[in-house]
Amino acid sequence: MTADRIWLLNAGDIKSCEFAVDYFLTMAFDIDSFSFERAANYRTEWLCGMLGDDYRVEYQDVINSFYKLAFARKPEFMGWGYQWATDKHGRERNTDTDFSLANYREVDTRLAEYQRIGNMVEKILKALPEDKKACYYQSLYYPVKGCELLNRMILNGQRNRWYSIQQRATTAELEKND
Repeated sequence: MTADRIWLLNAGDIKSCEFAVDYFLTMAFDIDSFSFERAANYRTEWLCGMLGDDYRVEYQDVINSFYKLAFARKPEFMGWGYQWATDKHGRERNTDTDFSLANYREVDTRLAEYQRIGNMVEKILKALPEDKKACYYQSLYYPVKGCELLNRMILNGQRNRWYSIQQRATTAELEKND
């Protein structure tokens, strides 16, 4: 018994690790079937295995964009202030992210891309048959929509703070819109 014949896996909570476990076990079963392309697109293959191929192109588009955005800043690290780390200060404080409102339209571009993929997952959810909605919701819809809403909250809060510092009349309007 050596490592080239037996692979061990401890997943802990299987539900949250469902994709990672499948990916690992599929590679363990036949590592030679994995090229760079298949490894990069395996999440779409996995989704299509459960939900069918009707939205393969859309799944791949959403997944590529979602992970590109997450690579720039993981959702769990979007809270740049004290609210995620401590309650020593008696109240939550937000600080601005490194995404710029002034340069290169970084905030607007990020929010627009999240809105685009958020709208895509919303459209797919509405079109799927009832028996596939729960699986889709857990595996793609919820992570994408959750990140879209989190980014809107954090980045529009940053925009509101900037507008307030600049004493713009649109500060109150921004608060109403989001």
